[in-house]
Amino acid sequence: MLNDVSPKAPLVFDTFRTPQGQPLAFSSGSSWAIPKGSKNAAAACRFAKTMTLVGTWKAAAQARLDKRKAEGKPFTGVLTGNVQADAEIEKMLTSGGAVWDAGVKAFYEAGKHTFSLPANPADKEFKTAWQDAVNRVLNGQDKPQQALDKAQQDAQVALDKAWAGWTKRTN
Repeated sequence: MLNDVSPKAPLVFDTFRTPQGQPLAFSSGSSWAIPKGSKNAAAACRFAKTMTLVGTWKAAAQARLDKRKAEGKPFTGVLTGNVQADAEIEKMLTSGGAVWDAGVKAFYEAGKHTFSLPANPADKEFKTAWQDAVNRVLNGQDKPQQALDKAQQDAQVALDKAWAGWTKRTN
């Protein structure tokens, strides 16, 4: 996108880093579920399997690569959530020049150091607790440890309440 609108803009790319200099990235996204009692669960399972195969991801990347090549633009890759597919697609990258290549390198480096939050029954409250902590530190309202302690307390209360409700429903 940047290459389309600002191909000559002076840019520098890097990943977010820990205080020790290690790459750090956060990822979230959607997931699929096949509800119990679905009319065609077998087809849904085949669809999910097909959509997550390395070959499927490579075919999608090849189509994107072909389109970018036809437009005279570099192919910068995609992250799929499938480690093997990501490694295969990374081999398909095309150069966009030193600056853009550095950006793509940072993109893939971040992808290799990504964490996500596990699913839990208090998902919204859990995310709100840690995001509010970050914002309190960024806004100068709290020191990092103070914000983290409050987030831990808020998240734990939400988790305890949600798990208690979950346990009642499943027993």
